[in-house]
Amino acid sequence: HNDQRVSENLCHQYTTKQRFGFPLDFIQNNYEGSSTENWRTDSPTNIIQVDQPWYILYHFRTTGLLNHLMAGTWHFRLFMEQMGGGEFTLDPAYAIDQMNFVSKPNEYYKWAIVPPKNIPEGVYKAVASVTFKGPLGVPGPIAAFADIGLVQFYKEGV
Repeated sequence: HNDQRVSENLCHQYTTKQRFGFPLDFIQNNYEGSSTENWRTDSPTNIIQVDQPWYILYHFRTTGLLNHLMAGTWHFRLFMEQMGGGEFTLDPAYAIDQMNFVSKPNEYYKWAIVPPKNIPEGVYKAVASVTFKGPLGVPGPIAAFADIGLVQFYKEGV
């Protein structure tokens, strides 16, 4: 039985409160499911077959008066540190992305989708980050990090 699966850790919410009263809620989800249609509702796991896709949802909201005064881009980065002997760098095509800042209170959703066979067998510490850059590409004072935890990628035996 070859189900499409993805990995999920629910109920992780990371909030940073900037000194100017600019809250940034950073909610991280990575899903595991056995259904192609309702995979978001299945049981969580952090054990994924290497021949399955892996999804991370960046979900956060911005509120407050500074929203109307800011412009720039959000930058998303997924870090995977392999436990044990080897080194591994996730392909930037799947690990790095960005989206425009909306100059009003807003809720953002951004999926990082790592296709099958892009992460070798092993145990990894996964960390997702969101940073802000102004219109000229200068880093701003806003950043959030989510420690996704340990994730094991394995090849299914026969």
